[in-house]
This record gives sequence, C-alpha cells and structure tokens, in this order.
Amino acid sequence: MAKNINKSVSGNILLSPLDWGLGHASRCVPIVQELLRQNANVIIASSGATASLLKKEFPTLTFLEIPGYEIQYSAEKKSFM
Repeated sequence: MAKNINKSVSGNILLSPLDWGLGHASRCVPIVQELLRQNANVIIASSGATASLLKKEFPTLTFLEIPGYEIQYSAEKKSFM
C-alpha cells in the first residue's frame, strides 16, 4: 500500500512536456494545478499544440519556447513501427 507523503513543493519548477501529442500536455494539467496549490513557481517550456493547450489552461504562467521533436506518426498500421 502506498503511503501518503505530505511534503510541499516550493521554489521554481520547470515543466517541459514532450510534443508527441496532447496526451503529455493534458496529463500535466493536474500536476501544474497541484504545484500551484503548493505555491511553487511553475515555468513551462514547450512549443506547438502542447504549449497552446497549457497557455489556455494557465495564461498567467511564464512560458519558454523550445523546439519540439515534431514527431509524425504513419497513417498506415504496417508502417507504424
């Protein structure tokens, strides 16, 4: 059974989700919310759709533009691997 550890976070936190789809960005939303609740200074480094989603959710945070990997997935199942 996991223990609930009640430690608070403070200071600067740099969060840089991958740009491999919006799943990475959307899973960061509750993490950022919790960090903000604990009075951390959250800075987000991202680009593209990932940055757009997080800017919409957290318009008052500091954002840094970093180049993404620009991953593209094949439309064909046989080429996906």
